[in-house]
Amino acid sequence: MKRFLPFRGAGIRAAAVGTAAVVLAAGCSGDGGNEREPKPGPGSPNPSSTAGPLQVQRVELQSGPARLELLALGRTDGGRVTAHFRLVSETRPQGYFGSSFTYLDDKGFDIGGISLVDAVGNKLYFPLRTTTGECLCTTFEPGRLPESGSVDLYAVYPAPPDEVKSVTVRAPLTTPFHDVALASGPAVEASALPVDPATADLAAPVIRPLVSHAEGLEQSTDEEGEDKRVRISADVLFAVDKADLGPAAQRILKNVAGQIDASSDDVVEVDGHTDDTGTPQHNQDLSRRRAEAVVKALEGLVTRTGVKFQARGHGETDPVAPNGSAEGRRLNRRVAVAFLRPAPARPSAPPAAPGSGAFQESSPPPVVGTLRPKAPAGAVAPVPEVETLQYDVNAVHRDSAGLVSLVWSVTNKGSGEINLNASFSAWLTDRYKIVSTSGVSLVDPAAKVRYGPLRDDAGVCLCFQGNLSGNYSLAPGEKVTYGSLYKLPADLETVDVEIPFYSSASTIENLRVD
Repeated sequence: MKRFLPFRGAGIRAAAVGTAAVVLAAGCSGDGGNEREPKPGPGSPNPSSTAGPLQVQRVELQSGPARLELLALGRTDGGRVTAHFRLVSETRPQGYFGSSFTYLDDKGFDIGGISLVDAVGNKLYFPLRTTTGECLCTTFEPGRLPESGSVDLYAVYPAPPDEVKSVTVRAPLTTPFHDVALASGPAVEASALPVDPATADLAAPVIRPLVSHAEGLEQSTDEEGEDKRVRISADVLFAVDKADLGPAAQRILKNVAGQIDASSDDVVEVDGHTDDTGTPQHNQDLSRRRAEAVVKALEGLVTRTGVKFQARGHGETDPVAPNGSAEGRRLNRRVAVAFLRPAPARPSAPPAAPGSGAFQESSPPPVVGTLRPKAPAGAVAPVPEVETLQYDVNAVHRDSAGLVSLVWSVTNKGSGEINLNASFSAWLTDRYKIVSTSGVSLVDPAAKVRYGPLRDDAGVCLCFQGNLSGNYSLAPGEKVTYGSLYKLPADLETVDVEIPFYSSASTIENLRVD
């Protein structure tokens, strides 16, 4: 049985985020007088990590901006990957960074939220832990930058398969490090690690499937790990209250059949669903007959031999959206076709120069699209000066594995300080369990398909996120930069960027994916 997280239809947002953190900052909370220094342990990094950083990205901490340097990433003989980072304060030698890199399910403070992304294998790798929960990474309770203004951070990960030559490194409060080659040999000597992986009693590795959603008017796609599900609008396939395929069905189902032909799955599941209009028994029968009609059509279109189809009807029992609106009912009327996702080609070698082409923070940063959003007529702004904000897209970058990152920033163009409260964050957050930039979408302007940021199967968005209560202020001329990761079709070359604003979205159009 294929397993998918519950899908929630596009445009149906979380009801509230309460007093959750604004996405513009994160860091430790509590009394700063009890902080202890980070505990990386004695020892020194591997010499390969002292030649200069592979990539550098800006980080937004509660105390002010910093930069995160990726110094080295390498495979070890024990089937693991070690990483060496350096966090450098740009403004204050005593900058707090307590919860900045901690994964949401973890207790205490460590860098367990910095993960490795295998975009082809659709997997997310987190640092190893002992059976008692101790991270094989730098820990602190919570930490502060030392007087030097920098601290070295280390982590040990389960190794991806040998054919994985490069990964994307993702941290919650900065833009991704793309196309990082996995070098041979450890990035740091074992003596520098807080826990020796060779002697520690290790828990099972945390390797989470990646989850992606693409929402279109005719058909939508969900991927989770190795599984794929194509959701086809019943309104496109059938007439109202009918189970006979309409004129558009052949074109749509031929496309689905091609995806099944490219898959290795020998069992394809076809599930029919309705809204709650009509009696439960009628809806159950209608959804079953519609699933059977799709199976009959696919049997004639799929050319690969040995494929078996299973048809089921669910009636109104499994809605993906509330039935109280016309849009919700439209989303619930669907036929879903589930199978193993076709395996994409993996790059035969890492990029010639690790990180080449990826966005790296610079001054001034590149700007490929810009927008000054306007409040709707008659709207009461939760932040009175909100129209002085300028949105700039800095990059829409596709790496060698096909992973796409969106980098964008918000700048205060006004003459006074702007207090961005939780209302501003609520616009940007969609369907995830933490305030984040999860509501920012990439849209195929021709096909009208909307792509949301990737997440893992625990519901955590691979995008900029924060976890503080309270407000965050931007001084005149100050900006904050965000990064999100997406899965897009390989042939999609131009996208629109939709950034939620009030009840609609502000759109920056026709940006090239490079």
